[in-house]
Amino acid sequence: MQKKLSEYMKALINKTELLNEFYEPNALMMEEEGGIIAGLLVGLNVIDTNFCMKGDLDSQVGIIDFSMYLKDGNSSKGSEGNGLITAILDQNSYMEELNRHLNATINNLQAKVDAFEKSNTKLTEELAVSNNRIITLQEEMERVKEESTYILESNWKGPKQYRTTDSQALSEARKHLKEETQLQLVVERELELQIGMQQEMELSMKMLEKDVCEKQEALVSLRLQLDDFRALKHELARVQT
Repeated sequence: MQKKLSEYMKALINKTELLNEFYEPNALMMEEEGGIIAGLLVGLNVIDTNFCMKGDLDSQVGIIDFSMYLKDGNSSKGSEGNGLITAILDQNSYMEELNRHLNATINNLQAKVDAFEKSNTKLTEELAVSNNRIITLQEEMERVKEESTYILESNWKGPKQYRTTDSQALSEARKHLKEETQLQLVVERELELQIGMQQEMELSMKMLEKDVCEKQEALVSLRLQLDDFRALKHELARVQT
């Protein structure tokens, strides 16, 4: 951001001939107040305003530390030890912030793992129910086949007056067998779908576990570095005292 208004104002105040040409004798620019305004505009140069435009307006913008830029350049410089302590403290703050970020990431991943485990448990229970249902249907199909075979043999061996009744029973048995077969196909398709979903969930859980392990290893390494920095800070403080 360029701040040229104060410079333009100061240059205009110094051009007396231009002021006499464009301003009345009792105008504000011809009085002492004109010089005061120019001085106030020069003072406004120290004020700087920045607007941070973000797409996500729900979260607040991080605070920028301007303390390094607001220090007096004419002040005496600290010793080398103080500078090193300051650098260590800055690094310590950065490590703590990164540690908080990693903890938040790990908590988020852990919540996803818990959700996947609950969903996996539910799918396992549904799979067990489906398997029991398939076993029951298979037993029912075997029973219907045996009944159909028995009715068919009885129909051919028995008297003619019973053949009509036996034929109707055989038709009903075949109809029931067809319905059970269709139901078994539906259950098998649902079982295959659930097995595929379970495999996808297991793969996702393995990927999440791997990511969590990597995050935890990085966190342990950062904590070790933080402990080293703290030990160095205490050592420098002890040496200075």
